[in-house]
Amino acid sequence: MSQDDAQPRRRILRVAAVTVVGSTAAVAGCTDQGEEPGDEPEAEEGTGNGQEREGEDGEGERILLETDGDVWIGQEPAEIEDEENPTLELVAGWEYEIGCVNRDGDDHSLALWADGEERDATGVDDEEGEEQWLTVEGSDDLTSYRCEVHPDTMEGDIEVDE
Repeated sequence: MSQDDAQPRRRILRVAAVTVVGSTAAVAGCTDQGEEPGDEPEAEEGTGNGQEREGEDGEGERILLETDGDVWIGQEPAEIEDEENPTLELVAGWEYEIGCVNRDGDDHSLALWADGEERDATGVDDEEGEEQWLTVEGSDDLTSYRCEVHPDTMEGDIEVDE
């Protein structure tokens, strides 16, 4: 092979190599789209019950239960939907709105318990479709929630992560 034939051959090989490397990088998702290495978005911490946080740390999360005779049925978030007397998973220091909706027209209330004592409660309500809400900050002394009228059957645990 002469010197003149070697130059175009090297150029063709070089172009082919660049094309293969560029195609491989694009397929692997390694093309530069204005992001610096290590700029992957960080996953948000969960808020308990698998919820994703919206807003700033410490802002409210909603947990909704509904009455069904003599048990609570989880409504929100989706992770507790349709569960009977679901365990509520909270994060210490975060504020939550915990509510109940009366679906059966019987007397019901929602009470939060901490270390064996009632911390907060709604009034007793028998109006079908009525919602009642409590606002609480997650703390490790919270242990359970219950209906004051049906404490033996309408009770669930509260777990608080640090």
